Amino acid sequence: MNPSSENKGGSLVWLALGVFLVGAHAWAASNPEGAWWGIHFLGYLPTGIRWGFLTLALLWVGIFLGTKWFPAWIARFEDLAQKPKAWLLLSVATGLIGSVCFYAFPIATDVYGDSWNMEKWHGDNREFQWKWVTGAFHPNIMVHKESLTIGFHRILSFWTGADIRTVYSVVANVAGGGVLFLWTLFLRHQEFAGLRLPLWLAGVFLGATGVFFGQAENYPLPMLLMTLFFMLAQRVAKGGGPVWLLWVLFLVLVRSHATLMVWTPGLVYLTWFRLKGHRPAAYWLPWILVVLGGATLYFVILKSHFWPDDLIKGRRDLFLPFTTGPNLGFNYTLFNSAHLTDLVNSVAQLAAAPVLMLVGAMLASRKTPRLRAWPGFLAQGTSLTLAFFFFLNPALSMPRDWDLFCLLGLTLLFFCAGYFSGRKWSAKTAQGLTLMALIAGTLAIPMHVT
Repeated sequence: MNPSSENKGGSLVWLALGVFLVGAHAWAASNPEGAWWGIHFLGYLPTGIRWGFLTLALLWVGIFLGTKWFPAWIARFEDLAQKPKAWLLLSVATGLIGSVCFYAFPIATDVYGDSWNMEKWHGDNREFQWKWVTGAFHPNIMVHKESLTIGFHRILSFWTGADIRTVYSVVANVAGGGVLFLWTLFLRHQEFAGLRLPLWLAGVFLGATGVFFGQAENYPLPMLLMTLFFMLAQRVAKGGGPVWLLWVLFLVLVRSHATLMVWTPGLVYLTWFRLKGHRPAAYWLPWILVVLGGATLYFVILKSHFWPDDLIKGRRDLFLPFTTGPNLGFNYTLFNSAHLTDLVNSVAQLAAAPVLMLVGAMLASRKTPRLRAWPGFLAQGTSLTLAFFFFLNPALSMPRDWDLFCLLGLTLLFFCAGYFSGRKWSAKTAQGLTLMALIAGTLAIPMHVT
Protein backbone atom coordinates (compact mmCIF):
# COMPACT_ATOMS: atom_id res chain seq x y z
CA MET A 1 0.00 0.00 0.00
CA ASN A 2 1.28 3.46 -0.91
CA PRO A 3 2.29 5.33 2.31
CA SER A 4 0.42 8.48 1.32
CA SER A 5 -2.78 6.57 0.57
CA GLU A 6 -2.36 4.63 3.83
CA ASN A 7 -2.06 7.91 5.75
CA LYS A 8 -5.07 9.35 3.97
CA GLY A 9 -7.19 6.26 4.50
CA GLY A 10 -5.99 5.96 8.08
CA SER A 11 -6.92 9.55 8.83
CA LEU A 12 -10.44 8.94 7.55
CA VAL A 13 -10.79 5.85 9.76
CA TRP A 14 -9.68 7.69 12.89
CA LEU A 15 -11.83 10.70 12.01
CA ALA A 16 -14.92 8.52 11.49
CA LEU A 17 -14.36 6.67 14.78
CA GLY A 18 -13.81 9.91 16.69
CA VAL A 19 -16.92 11.61 15.34
CA PHE A 20 -18.96 8.45 15.89
CA LEU A 21 -17.86 8.22 19.53
CA VAL A 22 -18.71 11.86 20.26
CA GLY A 23 -22.04 11.55 18.45
CA ALA A 24 -22.96 8.37 20.34
CA HIS A 25 -22.29 10.05 23.69
CA ALA A 26 -24.29 13.13 22.65
CA TRP A 27 -27.22 10.97 21.57
CA ALA A 28 -27.16 8.87 24.76
CA ALA A 29 -26.97 12.03 26.88
CA SER A 30 -30.12 13.34 25.23
CA ASN A 31 -31.97 10.25 26.47
CA PRO A 32 -30.12 9.14 29.63
CA GLU A 33 -32.85 6.70 30.67
CA GLY A 34 -32.75 4.89 27.34
CA ALA A 35 -31.04 1.65 26.35
CA TRP A 36 -27.49 3.03 26.16
CA TRP A 37 -26.76 3.24 29.88
CA GLY A 38 -23.03 2.64 29.38
CA ILE A 39 -22.44 6.08 27.84
CA HIS A 40 -25.32 8.17 29.23
CA PHE A 41 -23.45 9.90 32.05
CA LEU A 42 -23.25 13.28 30.34
CA GLY A 43 -27.04 13.43 30.53
CA TYR A 44 -26.88 13.88 34.32
CA LEU A 45 -24.62 16.94 34.18
CA PRO A 46 -25.76 20.56 33.76
CA THR A 47 -26.21 21.54 30.12
CA GLY A 48 -23.19 23.85 30.05
CA ILE A 49 -20.82 21.24 31.47
CA ARG A 50 -22.27 18.58 29.18
CA TRP A 51 -21.55 20.63 26.09
CA GLY A 52 -18.16 21.54 27.47
CA PHE A 53 -17.13 17.87 27.51
CA LEU A 54 -18.54 17.25 24.04
CA THR A 55 -16.80 20.34 22.68
CA LEU A 56 -13.48 19.27 24.20
CA ALA A 57 -13.88 15.81 22.66
CA LEU A 58 -14.50 17.38 19.23
CA LEU A 59 -11.57 19.72 19.79
CA TRP A 60 -9.27 16.69 19.87
CA VAL A 61 -10.54 15.82 16.37
CA GLY A 62 -9.68 19.34 15.17
CA ILE A 63 -6.20 19.14 16.68
CA PHE A 64 -5.67 15.75 15.03
CA LEU A 65 -6.61 17.12 11.61
CA GLY A 66 -5.28 20.67 11.68
CA THR A 67 -2.15 20.80 13.81
CA LYS A 68 1.10 18.96 14.52
CA TRP A 69 0.52 18.87 18.24
CA PHE A 70 -0.04 15.13 18.41
CA PRO A 71 3.35 14.24 16.84
CA ALA A 72 5.05 16.69 19.20
CA TRP A 73 3.33 15.24 22.28
CA ILE A 74 4.17 11.69 21.20
CA ALA A 75 7.83 12.63 20.62
CA ARG A 76 8.10 14.33 24.00
CA PHE A 77 6.67 11.27 25.70
CA GLU A 78 9.13 9.01 23.87
CA ASP A 79 12.02 11.25 24.94
CA LEU A 80 10.85 10.92 28.53
CA ALA A 81 11.01 7.14 28.25
CA GLN A 82 14.72 7.36 27.49
CA LYS A 83 15.34 8.86 30.93
CA PRO A 84 14.86 6.15 33.58
CA LYS A 85 14.62 8.52 36.54
CA ALA A 86 12.17 10.81 34.77
CA TRP A 87 9.98 7.86 33.78
CA LEU A 88 10.04 6.50 37.32
CA LEU A 89 8.97 9.93 38.57
CA LEU A 90 6.12 9.94 36.03
CA SER A 91 5.06 6.48 37.21
CA VAL A 92 5.06 7.50 40.87
CA ALA A 93 3.22 10.73 40.11
CA THR A 94 0.60 8.90 38.05
CA GLY A 95 -0.04 6.44 40.86
CA LEU A 96 -0.16 9.06 43.60
CA ILE A 97 -2.40 11.45 41.68
CA GLY A 98 -4.65 8.52 40.80
CA SER A 99 -4.97 7.48 44.45
CA VAL A 100 -5.77 11.05 45.49
CA CYS A 101 -8.48 11.29 42.83
CA PHE A 102 -9.94 7.92 43.79
CA TYR A 103 -10.13 9.10 47.39
CA ALA A 104 -11.34 12.64 46.67
CA PHE A 105 -14.23 11.62 44.39
CA PRO A 106 -15.90 8.62 46.08
CA ILE A 107 -18.40 6.83 43.92
CA ALA A 108 -22.01 7.88 44.46
CA THR A 109 -24.13 4.76 44.50
CA ASP A 110 -26.59 2.88 46.64
CA VAL A 111 -25.31 0.09 48.88
CA TYR A 112 -26.48 -3.15 47.25
CA GLY A 113 -25.32 -6.64 46.33
CA ASP A 114 -21.92 -7.62 47.72
CA SER A 115 -21.41 -4.16 49.20
CA TRP A 116 -24.40 -4.75 51.44
CA ASN A 117 -23.40 -8.35 52.13
CA MET A 118 -19.92 -7.30 53.26
CA GLU A 119 -21.28 -5.15 56.04
CA LYS A 120 -23.80 -7.84 57.00
CA TRP A 121 -21.56 -10.92 56.82
CA HIS A 122 -18.05 -9.54 57.36
CA GLY A 123 -18.64 -6.48 59.50
CA ASP A 124 -17.78 -7.94 62.91
CA ASN A 125 -13.97 -8.16 63.05
CA ARG A 126 -13.36 -7.42 66.72
CA GLU A 127 -11.75 -10.82 67.27
CA PHE A 128 -9.25 -12.51 64.98
CA GLN A 129 -10.52 -15.65 63.26
CA TRP A 130 -8.21 -18.18 61.61
CA LYS A 131 -10.80 -18.92 58.94
CA TRP A 132 -9.82 -15.58 57.38
CA VAL A 133 -6.47 -17.23 56.58
CA THR A 134 -7.45 -20.87 56.04
CA GLY A 135 -10.31 -19.94 53.70
CA ALA A 136 -7.74 -19.03 51.05
CA PHE A 137 -6.61 -22.68 50.99
CA HIS A 138 -10.04 -24.32 51.00
CA PRO A 139 -10.36 -26.86 48.16
CA ASN A 140 -13.92 -25.81 47.26
CA ILE A 141 -12.98 -22.83 45.15
CA MET A 142 -16.55 -22.02 44.11
CA VAL A 143 -17.80 -21.66 47.68
CA HIS A 144 -14.63 -19.77 48.65
CA LYS A 145 -14.30 -17.96 45.33
CA GLU A 146 -13.05 -14.68 46.88
CA SER A 147 -11.74 -16.01 50.19
CA LEU A 148 -8.26 -14.49 49.94
CA THR A 149 -9.67 -11.04 49.15
CA ILE A 150 -12.28 -11.17 51.92
CA GLY A 151 -9.79 -12.50 54.45
CA PHE A 152 -7.28 -9.78 53.57
CA HIS A 153 -9.82 -7.03 54.19
CA ARG A 154 -11.10 -8.58 57.42
CA ILE A 155 -7.56 -8.88 58.81
CA LEU A 156 -6.95 -5.20 57.99
CA SER A 157 -10.22 -4.30 59.71
CA PHE A 158 -9.13 -6.26 62.79
CA TRP A 159 -5.66 -4.69 62.91
CA THR A 160 -6.78 -1.11 62.30
CA GLY A 161 -10.11 -1.14 64.12
CA ALA A 162 -11.73 0.49 61.09
CA ASP A 163 -15.12 -0.69 59.87
CA ILE A 164 -15.09 -3.08 56.93
CA ARG A 165 -16.58 -0.59 54.46
CA THR A 166 -13.84 1.96 55.21
CA VAL A 167 -11.18 -0.72 54.76
CA TYR A 168 -12.60 -1.72 51.38
CA SER A 169 -12.71 1.90 50.24
CA VAL A 170 -9.12 2.64 51.26
CA VAL A 171 -7.83 -0.59 49.70
CA ALA A 172 -9.63 0.38 46.49
CA ASN A 173 -7.92 3.80 46.49
CA VAL A 174 -4.48 2.29 47.10
CA ALA A 175 -4.95 -0.60 44.65
CA GLY A 176 -6.03 1.84 41.96
CA GLY A 177 -2.93 3.94 42.48
CA GLY A 178 -0.85 0.77 42.33
CA VAL A 179 -2.40 -0.28 39.02
CA LEU A 180 -1.69 3.13 37.46
CA PHE A 181 1.87 3.15 38.81
CA LEU A 182 2.59 -0.33 37.45
CA TRP A 183 0.92 0.39 34.11
CA THR A 184 3.02 3.50 33.58
CA LEU A 185 6.20 1.75 34.67
CA PHE A 186 5.40 -1.15 32.35
CA LEU A 187 5.11 1.03 29.25
CA ARG A 188 8.80 1.94 29.34
CA HIS A 189 9.57 -1.40 27.69
CA GLN A 190 11.08 -0.91 24.26
CA GLU A 191 8.39 -2.98 22.55
CA PHE A 192 5.91 -0.13 23.16
CA ALA A 193 8.16 2.48 21.52
CA GLY A 194 6.21 5.05 19.55
CA LEU A 195 2.88 4.17 21.18
CA ARG A 196 3.59 4.92 24.84
CA LEU A 197 1.45 8.08 24.99
CA PRO A 198 -1.81 6.58 23.64
CA LEU A 199 -1.38 3.42 25.71
CA TRP A 200 -0.68 5.46 28.84
CA LEU A 201 -3.76 7.60 28.24
CA ALA A 202 -5.89 4.50 27.61
CA GLY A 203 -4.86 3.08 30.99
CA VAL A 204 -5.13 6.28 33.01
CA PHE A 205 -8.64 7.06 31.73
CA LEU A 206 -9.86 3.46 31.53
CA GLY A 207 -13.52 3.30 32.54
CA ALA A 208 -12.81 0.21 34.65
CA THR A 209 -10.88 2.42 37.08
CA GLY A 210 -14.32 3.42 38.37
CA VAL A 211 -14.09 0.48 40.78
CA PHE A 212 -11.22 2.26 42.58
CA PHE A 213 -13.30 5.31 43.54
CA GLY A 214 -14.07 4.05 47.04
CA GLN A 215 -16.22 1.16 45.81
CA ALA A 216 -16.73 -1.41 48.58
CA GLU A 217 -16.27 -4.47 46.39
CA ASN A 218 -13.98 -7.46 45.99
CA TYR A 219 -12.50 -6.43 42.62
CA PRO A 220 -9.80 -3.75 43.29
CA LEU A 221 -7.34 -6.17 44.91
CA PRO A 222 -7.70 -8.82 42.14
CA MET A 223 -7.17 -6.07 39.53
CA LEU A 224 -3.90 -5.09 41.19
CA LEU A 225 -2.84 -8.75 41.21
CA MET A 226 -3.92 -9.09 37.56
CA THR A 227 -1.64 -6.20 36.63
CA LEU A 228 1.32 -7.87 38.34
CA PHE A 229 0.41 -11.18 36.69
CA PHE A 230 0.30 -9.71 33.17
CA MET A 231 3.57 -7.85 33.70
CA LEU A 232 5.35 -10.94 35.00
CA ALA A 233 3.95 -12.98 32.10
CA GLN A 234 5.59 -10.54 29.70
CA ARG A 235 8.93 -10.99 31.45
CA VAL A 236 8.57 -14.78 31.40
CA ALA A 237 7.83 -14.68 27.66
CA LYS A 238 11.04 -12.70 27.17
CA GLY A 239 13.02 -15.15 29.26
CA GLY A 240 13.56 -12.69 32.10
CA GLY A 241 11.35 -14.09 34.86
CA PRO A 242 10.96 -17.48 36.59
CA VAL A 243 8.05 -19.61 35.40
CA TRP A 244 7.43 -21.00 38.90
CA LEU A 245 6.87 -17.50 40.27
CA LEU A 246 4.26 -16.86 37.59
CA TRP A 247 2.41 -20.02 38.68
CA VAL A 248 2.55 -18.97 42.34
CA LEU A 249 1.15 -15.57 41.45
CA PHE A 250 -1.55 -17.25 39.37
CA LEU A 251 -2.65 -19.36 42.35
CA VAL A 252 -2.86 -16.22 44.48
CA LEU A 253 -4.79 -14.51 41.70
CA VAL A 254 -7.33 -17.33 41.44
CA ARG A 255 -7.90 -17.35 45.19
CA SER A 256 -8.51 -13.61 45.06
CA HIS A 257 -11.29 -14.17 42.51
CA ALA A 258 -12.22 -17.56 41.05
CA THR A 259 -13.30 -16.23 37.63
CA LEU A 260 -9.63 -15.63 36.82
CA MET A 261 -9.19 -19.38 36.28
CA VAL A 262 -9.87 -18.57 32.62
CA TRP A 263 -6.16 -17.73 32.33
CA THR A 264 -5.14 -21.36 32.89
CA PRO A 265 -4.76 -22.31 29.16
CA GLY A 266 -2.74 -19.18 28.45
CA LEU A 267 -0.45 -19.94 31.36
CA VAL A 268 0.05 -23.54 30.18
CA TYR A 269 0.94 -22.27 26.70
CA LEU A 270 3.33 -19.63 28.05
CA THR A 271 5.07 -22.23 30.21
CA TRP A 272 5.48 -24.52 27.20
CA PHE A 273 6.70 -21.60 25.08
CA ARG A 274 9.34 -20.75 27.66
CA LEU A 275 10.54 -24.36 27.91
CA LYS A 276 10.18 -25.63 24.32
CA GLY A 277 9.37 -22.65 22.10
CA HIS A 278 6.21 -22.06 20.09
CA ARG A 279 4.18 -25.16 19.17
CA PRO A 280 0.70 -24.87 17.62
CA ALA A 281 -0.51 -27.85 19.65
CA ALA A 282 0.66 -26.23 22.90
CA TYR A 283 -1.22 -23.07 21.94
CA TRP A 284 -4.52 -24.57 20.86
CA LEU A 285 -4.86 -27.80 22.86
CA PRO A 286 -5.29 -26.24 26.37
CA TRP A 287 -7.72 -23.68 24.96
CA ILE A 288 -9.77 -26.37 23.17
CA LEU A 289 -9.88 -28.54 26.31
CA VAL A 290 -11.22 -25.64 28.38
CA VAL A 291 -13.83 -24.82 25.73
CA LEU A 292 -14.95 -28.45 25.62
CA GLY A 293 -15.02 -28.60 29.42
CA GLY A 294 -17.05 -25.40 29.57
CA ALA A 295 -19.48 -26.72 26.98
CA THR A 296 -19.89 -29.96 28.95
CA LEU A 297 -20.56 -27.96 32.11
CA TYR A 298 -23.06 -25.69 30.36
CA PHE A 299 -24.99 -28.25 28.28
CA VAL A 300 -24.66 -31.53 30.19
CA ILE A 301 -23.96 -30.92 33.88
CA LEU A 302 -25.76 -27.66 34.64
CA LYS A 303 -28.12 -27.88 31.64
CA SER A 304 -28.20 -24.11 31.58
CA HIS A 305 -28.89 -23.92 27.84
CA PHE A 306 -32.65 -24.33 28.33
CA TRP A 307 -34.85 -23.07 31.15
CA PRO A 308 -38.17 -24.97 31.12
CA ASP A 309 -41.57 -23.61 32.05
CA ASP A 310 -41.47 -25.48 35.37
CA LEU A 311 -38.16 -23.91 36.40
CA ILE A 312 -38.01 -23.64 40.18
CA LYS A 313 -38.99 -20.14 41.23
CA GLY A 314 -36.04 -18.23 42.64
CA ARG A 315 -33.47 -20.48 40.95
CA ARG A 316 -30.32 -18.53 40.18
CA ASP A 317 -28.28 -20.08 37.39
CA LEU A 318 -24.71 -18.97 36.87
CA PHE A 319 -25.18 -18.83 33.09
CA LEU A 320 -27.88 -17.51 30.78
CA PRO A 321 -29.86 -19.93 28.58
CA PHE A 322 -30.06 -20.13 24.81
CA THR A 323 -33.82 -20.51 25.02
CA THR A 324 -36.59 -20.82 27.60
CA GLY A 325 -39.99 -22.38 27.80
CA PRO A 326 -42.73 -20.29 26.13
CA ASN A 327 -44.57 -19.71 29.40
CA LEU A 328 -41.62 -19.03 31.67
CA GLY A 329 -41.83 -15.26 31.17
CA PHE A 330 -38.05 -14.83 30.95
CA ASN A 331 -36.73 -13.42 27.68
CA TYR A 332 -33.23 -12.28 28.70
CA THR A 333 -31.43 -15.08 26.84
CA LEU A 334 -27.94 -15.21 25.37
CA PHE A 335 -28.84 -13.78 21.98
CA ASN A 336 -31.68 -11.57 23.11
CA SER A 337 -31.16 -8.01 21.85
CA ALA A 338 -31.28 -6.65 25.42
CA HIS A 339 -28.39 -8.90 26.48
CA LEU A 340 -26.30 -8.02 23.44
CA THR A 341 -26.99 -4.33 24.00
CA ASP A 342 -25.96 -4.65 27.63
CA LEU A 343 -22.66 -6.26 26.62
CA VAL A 344 -21.91 -3.42 24.23
CA ASN A 345 -22.79 -0.95 26.99
CA SER A 346 -20.43 -2.66 29.44
CA VAL A 347 -17.50 -2.57 27.03
CA ALA A 348 -18.25 1.04 26.05
CA GLN A 349 -18.39 2.04 29.71
CA LEU A 350 -15.32 0.18 30.94
CA ALA A 351 -12.91 -0.23 28.01
CA ALA A 352 -13.89 2.16 25.21
CA ALA A 353 -10.36 3.38 24.45
CA PRO A 354 -8.66 -0.04 24.09
CA VAL A 355 -11.46 -1.42 21.92
CA LEU A 356 -11.59 1.63 19.63
CA MET A 357 -7.79 1.63 19.36
CA LEU A 358 -7.86 -2.02 18.28
CA VAL A 359 -10.70 -1.50 15.80
CA GLY A 360 -9.08 1.60 14.34
CA ALA A 361 -5.69 -0.04 13.93
CA MET A 362 -7.19 -3.10 12.25
CA LEU A 363 -9.14 -0.95 9.79
CA ALA A 364 -6.42 1.61 9.12
CA SER A 365 -3.31 -0.57 8.91
CA ARG A 366 -4.72 -4.04 8.15
CA LYS A 367 -1.81 -5.70 9.93
CA THR A 368 -2.13 -9.34 10.88
CA PRO A 369 -1.74 -9.84 14.64
CA ARG A 370 1.05 -12.06 15.93
CA LEU A 371 -0.26 -14.50 18.51
CA ARG A 372 2.95 -15.91 19.93
CA ALA A 373 4.48 -15.66 23.38
CA TRP A 374 2.97 -12.82 25.42
CA PRO A 375 0.40 -11.64 22.82
CA GLY A 376 -0.70 -15.26 22.38
CA PHE A 377 -1.06 -15.69 26.12
CA LEU A 378 -3.18 -12.53 26.25
CA ALA A 379 -5.29 -13.60 23.25
CA GLN A 380 -6.15 -16.92 24.88
CA GLY A 381 -7.06 -15.40 28.23
CA THR A 382 -8.99 -12.51 26.70
CA SER A 383 -11.07 -14.77 24.43
CA LEU A 384 -12.06 -16.98 27.38
CA THR A 385 -12.78 -13.95 29.55
CA LEU A 386 -15.07 -12.54 26.86
CA ALA A 387 -16.80 -15.91 26.54
CA PHE A 388 -17.31 -16.18 30.29
CA PHE A 389 -18.86 -12.73 30.57
CA PHE A 390 -21.00 -13.40 27.51
CA PHE A 391 -22.55 -16.49 29.14
CA LEU A 392 -22.64 -15.08 32.67
CA ASN A 393 -26.06 -14.39 34.16
CA PRO A 394 -26.03 -10.81 35.53
CA ALA A 395 -28.51 -11.63 38.30
CA LEU A 396 -28.56 -8.06 39.63
CA SER A 397 -28.84 -6.72 36.04
CA MET A 398 -25.77 -5.81 34.03
CA PRO A 399 -25.83 -2.09 34.92
CA ARG A 400 -25.58 -3.10 38.59
CA ASP A 401 -22.94 -5.76 37.95
CA TRP A 402 -20.70 -3.26 36.15
CA ASP A 403 -18.01 -3.64 38.83
CA LEU A 404 -17.59 -7.35 38.07
CA PHE A 405 -17.08 -6.46 34.41
CA CYS A 406 -14.16 -4.22 35.41
CA LEU A 407 -12.07 -7.41 35.34
CA LEU A 408 -12.90 -7.59 31.63
CA GLY A 409 -12.00 -3.91 31.18
CA LEU A 410 -8.47 -4.39 32.54
CA THR A 411 -8.08 -7.56 30.46
CA LEU A 412 -8.94 -5.67 27.27
CA LEU A 413 -6.42 -2.95 28.15
CA PHE A 414 -3.56 -5.45 28.39
CA PHE A 415 -4.73 -7.30 25.29
CA CYS A 416 -4.57 -3.97 23.48
CA ALA A 417 -0.99 -3.50 24.72
CA GLY A 418 -0.09 -7.02 23.59
CA TYR A 419 -1.57 -6.45 20.14
CA PHE A 420 0.52 -3.33 19.57
CA SER A 421 3.71 -4.59 21.20
CA GLY A 422 6.90 -5.43 19.33
CA ARG A 423 5.90 -4.11 15.89
CA LYS A 424 6.62 -0.95 13.94
CA TRP A 425 3.57 1.26 13.54
CA SER A 426 3.29 4.35 11.38
CA ALA A 427 3.28 7.85 12.84
CA LYS A 428 -0.29 8.31 11.62
CA THR A 429 -1.40 5.20 13.50
CA ALA A 430 0.22 6.52 16.68
CA GLN A 431 -1.63 9.82 16.24
CA GLY A 432 -4.93 8.02 15.57
CA LEU A 433 -4.50 5.91 18.70
CA THR A 434 -3.81 9.06 20.69
CA LEU A 435 -6.99 10.61 19.32
CA MET A 436 -9.06 7.59 20.40
CA ALA A 437 -7.52 7.60 23.88
CA LEU A 438 -8.09 11.34 24.36
CA ILE A 439 -11.72 11.29 23.19
CA ALA A 440 -12.61 8.16 25.16
CA GLY A 441 -10.79 9.50 28.21
CA THR A 442 -12.52 12.87 28.04
CA LEU A 443 -15.94 11.24 27.78
CA ALA A 444 -15.16 8.75 30.57
CA ILE A 445 -14.63 11.48 33.18
CA PRO A 446 -18.38 12.24 33.66
CA MET A 447 -18.93 8.62 34.72
CA HIS A 448 -16.79 9.26 37.81
CA VAL A 449 -18.46 12.51 38.83
CA THR A 450 -22.17 11.70 38.30
